[in-house]
Amino acid sequence: MQARTLREGCDTMTQQGIEVFFAVAKLGSVSAAAQALYITQPAVSRHIRALEQELACVLLVRRRGQRRLELTEQGQDFV
Repeated sequence: MQARTLREGCDTMTQQGIEVFFAVAKLGSVSAAAQALYITQPAVSRHIRALEQELACVLLVRRRGQRRLELTEQGQDFV
């Protein structure tokens, strides 16, 4: 039950989620942001997904076969 509560807490915009997004935007990749923030890559992806759900828009373009992420227009506006 407690693990479920912690996971549900990830579904709202948090200071950490915003910091994770800024790190990805600045560094251009999930792996670089994860390394810089000392968290796992899946945690970075969860924060980005939660932030996108909260804002109801896509913030980053993920291209298949490329590691570098690009900001969408909404992502640029958020920065």
